[in-house]
Amino acid sequence: MEQTVKERLVNYLRYKKIGYNKFEAQAGISAGYIANLKSSPGANILVKILTAAKDLNETWLLTGEGDMLIPSENHIQEESNMV
Repeated sequence: MEQTVKERLVNYLRYKKIGYNKFEAQAGISAGYIANLKSSPGANILVKILTAAKDLNETWLLTGEGDMLIPSENHIQEESNMV
């Protein structure tokens, strides 16, 4: 069964070892929002989430496709130097 947006967001927070409350405060969203999320967040909340989680891949969060994290520029430069 495919994961929901909430499940993917929770997986990201676990990976980054960030608690719900801390992330909600950083993102400027109400306390308990993540725990109570039933469907995809609205556009304004999504912008707040992605602003607070700069390395979170929006496509992965919304669809489950691709990688969870956006490659950092340093990582991309290191790979291009290897070629």
